[in-house]
Amino acid sequence: MGGYQILPVLLKEELDQLYEEGYDVDKEEFIRRINDTGNDRDALLGLYERMQQLPLRPGFRYVEPSEYGQIVAASQGGNLKTALPDGKKLYDSFYGAWLGRCIGCALGQPVELWSSGDIREWFEGAGAWPIAGYVPTHSAAEQKGRKLNNTDCTTENLRHMVTDDDIRYTVLALTLMEQKGFSFDAYDVGSHWMRHLPYDMLC
Repeated sequence: MGGYQILPVLLKEELDQLYEEGYDVDKEEFIRRINDTGNDRDALLGLYERMQQLPLRPGFRYVEPSEYGQIVAASQGGNLKTALPDGKKLYDSFYGAWLGRCIGCALGQPVELWSSGDIREWFEGAGAWPIAGYVPTHSAAEQKGRKLNNTDCTTENLRHMVTDDDIRYTVLALTLMEQKGFSFDAYDVGSHWMRHLPYDMLC
């Protein structure tokens, strides 16, 4: 997975992210500029810098800060560090979140990046629509050339949670907090990744 995307593709994905976060981005114009730039790294990074300076769209109604202090302020005075429940309730909350992450990742792995129409076609072709479980290993959609990303997490083959980037980063966040508590910064995150995340496991 490491290095699997080239810079122009990553910039186009960043455009989607910025739009979803409420920034006033002309996606078509930036895509044209990215395409015209080719693989000129300096020019592409210049476009990236411009993208990071875009203002929010007028009327965007969500508040999505990234810095802890801003998050606390947006929570109307709540303190995320002291708002956690205690004891068994805390364990149940985290265990439930972990199971939810694993269930969602396992369900999505075989069809990641597929359109909703493609997913429906696969399930219908397997006689499994509406969705009531994991992805069937085989479907009539295969006759049209459709192929799952993997079959490790399909209904017939799923035996455990197959690791992916979402699972790995969750575990890394947990182990970092076990070492540092809430007192860590970007350098600590980078160092932790360097020690525990092999390059070919990056995404």
